[in-house]
Amino acid sequence: MTPVSNGTAYDAGTQKQIDRGHLGVLYAHGREHMLQAIQPGMTRALRRRLFVGASGLAVALSLGVGAAAAQTAPQEATEIDEVVVTGFRASLNAGLDAKRRETSMVDVIVAEDIADFPDLNLAESIQRVPGVAIDRDAGEGRSITVRGLGADFTRTRINGMEAQATAGGTDSSGGANRGRGFDFNVFASELFNSITVRKTAAAETEEGSLGATVDLQASRPFDYKDGFNAALSAQAGYNDLSETYNPRLALLLSNTFGDNDQFGALISIAYSERSLLEEGFSSVRWAPALSTNSSGGFCSPVGVTPVNPSGTANGASAANCATGVVRPTNTAANVNAYNTANQAGVFIPRLPRYGRLTHEQDRLGVTGAFQWRPAESTLLSLDVLYSSLNATRQEDFLEALSFSRNAAAGGQTQVIVRDAAVENNSLVYGVFDNVDVRSESRYDELSTDFLQISVTGEHDFTDRLHGRFYYGRAESNFENPVQTTVTLDRSNIQGYSWDFRG
Repeated sequence: MTPVSNGTAYDAGTQKQIDRGHLGVLYAHGREHMLQAIQPGMTRALRRRLFVGASGLAVALSLGVGAAAAQTAPQEATEIDEVVVTGFRASLNAGLDAKRRETSMVDVIVAEDIADFPDLNLAESIQRVPGVAIDRDAGEGRSITVRGLGADFTRTRINGMEAQATAGGTDSSGGANRGRGFDFNVFASELFNSITVRKTAAAETEEGSLGATVDLQASRPFDYKDGFNAALSAQAGYNDLSETYNPRLALLLSNTFGDNDQFGALISIAYSERSLLEEGFSSVRWAPALSTNSSGGFCSPVGVTPVNPSGTANGASAANCATGVVRPTNTAANVNAYNTANQAGVFIPRLPRYGRLTHEQDRLGVTGAFQWRPAESTLLSLDVLYSSLNATRQEDFLEALSFSRNAAAGGQTQVIVRDAAVENNSLVYGVFDNVDVRSESRYDELSTDFLQISVTGEHDFTDRLHGRFYYGRAESNFENPVQTTVTLDRSNIQGYSWDFRG
């Protein structure tokens, strides 16, 4: 600490004058540092209070010549030519500037924001926009929903041109895309420089979307500083369930050359491999236990008139259920279990099953761009985008079919309830006889190839008139050459049960 001398004290940027020869005490008050001068005539108690208030921070003596001699010489100021501060605010400003230039409601995600998050593909990057939700397939985002409208109501443009990308998926996630929806999992997020989601119509935006128009802009050489630029990214993830490593690599090279750097070239490559293992239980939705148009209710004990369906074959005196299965005896336990499960308003798993799904995929994306600026008002761009997604999927299920079959197929009406428990109108526990069980195995090979080549011209005719011209072609090919399903059925399994109680 620099002693107080020559009648001057510095604290918290404030200069205070203190008479030479007086005692000064530096003490803390809140978050500020203050220096209190002890004036002649102060009482001893007041002086003691000032010393105690110092709390051990500092005591400075200004004793004229002696203190002045002890003062250290001030250091020479160092002049800094330039200070450059970069951070997260730069990407926010870039997004805000893009929104200010628009006359409609848009949301913009720039490349830096995309890189800051561990997004596996474009869909997961777009979901950060307010009002956008995604559907997942094999653990990755696949399609988007904007303000409640599905993928079929959203247009997607790549480098200014409308495009279509199609991929395959599991049955639970919609299967192969055979509609207008865009599958964003075909592309790696590292290939694009910005994502713009347009939620309102504008004169410069073609019609055809009720949800939103999504603009994907690939990187171009003039997006970066002049000269040579290179960026490399390498990542690896480990899945402890599948016990595999998932590598991910991305490389970008760009350069400008010629007079005044009027030419620019760029190439970027992104490659990833992914191995996924899913294991678990699924109800495949819940259905009413007394559905009149599907299952028809459980098999009632002898002497108990079934609630639904009714008929001679299922009457109280019938010896068998609808499919010839012997009805349970009329005991208190059987009647209580039947009445518990066969209530109006009670829901049961429609297709209870255990599943094990393995998914192996590799994704390659390549972009190339060449730009020429012959004049300050003219810009020509050539863009090439290629993406390839290849996957194999194995799905294995062990499922109980009886709860989803209708009465004509001998479904739920032949099932005998041995024990049951209902919570919140859901059959959370049950033991059943005469349940048909199926083992199902399915294998798929899937591949998607996407290619787009486009030429863009921009010219400023005047300060208020700007023209932009496009020409190009986009092609997406989806193939599912192998799809094999093998099933093995076993009828009338005894003692089948589930238990969802806590």
